[in-house]
Amino acid sequence: MQRNLNADLAKAELLTRLVGSAPRAVRLGRFELRRLLGQGGMGSVYAAFDTERQQCVALKTLDAADADSLLRFKREFRTLVELAHPNLVELYELLNDDDRWYFTMEHVEGVQFLHHLRPACGLAQRFDDARLRNTLRQVVVAVQHIHAAGILHRDLKPQNVLVTAQERAMVLDFGLVTDAFRTARSVRITDGALLGTAAYVAPERVRGADACPASDFYALGVMLFEALTGRLPFAGNAWQLLTAKLEYAAPDAGSWAPDAPNDLIGLAARLLSRDPAARPAGDEVLSVLERGCAAPRSAQAASVAPPAAIFVGRAVELTALRVAYEASSAGQPTLALIGGEPGIGKTALLQRFTERLPSEALVLSGRCHELEAVPYKAFDGVADMLFQHMSQLDAVALSRLTPRHVDALTQIFPVFGHVRDFASVNVEHRGNRSPHAQELAFVAFKDLLHRLCEIRPLVLSVDDLHWADADSERLLNYLFGDPDPIPALFVATYRTRDTGAFGSWRWLLDADAAPLARQVNVNRVAVGPVNEAECLELATALIRTHELDASLAGTLAREAAGVPHFLVELVHHERARR
Repeated sequence: MQRNLNADLAKAELLTRLVGSAPRAVRLGRFELRRLLGQGGMGSVYAAFDTERQQCVALKTLDAADADSLLRFKREFRTLVELAHPNLVELYELLNDDDRWYFTMEHVEGVQFLHHLRPACGLAQRFDDARLRNTLRQVVVAVQHIHAAGILHRDLKPQNVLVTAQERAMVLDFGLVTDAFRTARSVRITDGALLGTAAYVAPERVRGADACPASDFYALGVMLFEALTGRLPFAGNAWQLLTAKLEYAAPDAGSWAPDAPNDLIGLAARLLSRDPAARPAGDEVLSVLERGCAAPRSAQAASVAPPAAIFVGRAVELTALRVAYEASSAGQPTLALIGGEPGIGKTALLQRFTERLPSEALVLSGRCHELEAVPYKAFDGVADMLFQHMSQLDAVALSRLTPRHVDALTQIFPVFGHVRDFASVNVEHRGNRSPHAQELAFVAFKDLLHRLCEIRPLVLSVDDLHWADADSERLLNYLFGDPDPIPALFVATYRTRDTGAFGSWRWLLDADAAPLARQVNVNRVAVGPVNEAECLELATALIRTHELDASLAGTLAREAAGVPHFLVELVHHERARR
């Protein structure tokens, strides 16, 4: 499919040059593809026109057909879609159209990092000191912002930073993005040899250690070294580069750029340290860059653990959820529905509950995003995590889970087609997309979950259920409906405020209207404002973490009126005001 898209676009461009007018546009869904902007190991990016919203966008397609690429592609979108920042590219929609995966994002017109710093004579030209400091400062602020959200980039390099004509630096291409602080307790995300780009990958990653925030700052050190000297710290092919990082200290940038400022030469050396603990953190890097930078520091997120790491109160709600789990682990099919106003703390409560479940529980988590047009979106993330769990099993354990009608299951969740020794079963249903095939897929998924429940307690966790689609509701009703509902816990959050987003899920607002109320154990957990003491405790913890004046805790707690998200925003505002 991808080669056809690129070939069609090339033909359109050739005909435009020969004939003088554009032929029929190459389309992908509602988008007209105008030109190819770039290609990477996982996807192609096009300049496109959204005919529905009448705007120009960048459209990224998934080129690779393997499951790991699909998981990373979806994770890239879902991790970053809500990370609004002036120096991060804005993501719009994730779409699945006839087995083609793509998402849209802000179309940035700009030049790459190094070309912006050395525009006239290429890399041989001496850098502009003020321009370098201003540009790199913006990149550091963006990196601090994603780190504060508990995320790592893992592939920072000059090609992934564009600078606009207004000198606004934009960090993009998060194909190797990963969660720095929160890892699913029951399912580990394996990344194999995914180290990033050899020239910019940190030495600890070469040694096989996990990535950390300092790993991203090592890549920034390589970019600074390149900007100062016009060359990389180490030369050679990928293997030689990786070996050199382990055996040798990075060379002194001053030996290649004697006219460069001493503070930047020293900063590059510290960022390129082989010991992650010796590298400076974001605020220290900014203090060096801003000594010669005329532009003021923009408001930035503190380099702290994400707000989810701070949790207070909710003892009553957690007890109710634990009772629901115990019922399901005893064989009772159970739904636990966590309802509340936006920002009241539903997601934090769900995370706290799943983190504290017994180690034998298998927790499969997903989330419904407003800006996704993905079928079965309530279960899409659940299926992805289940695939990762199954990929780690041996052949004997996997054989115990193999359900009937496997190939029908791959029609609604293609990722299962990549499970080892899994996709070759029941080949007679391959390619069958009739309504009967969907019915068989439901049978297969229910059979698979039943087999999991025979081995260990199962929890399906879904955030923001109010954004789910009608297909997800049909699948939920089938899984927990007669005959033979799965003896698992389905726990989900939803908004009690009617925003018009519910669609067929309006029964969430009415306890008596739940379709499954007569068949399974339905528990409703109402989440309201935290009490005064808990709000003060949360304010004190946030202020301490953000290094603010402790005397502000009482004032901010009163202003927040028991709404945790409002309190977090007030603390961030106070930090930015400082």
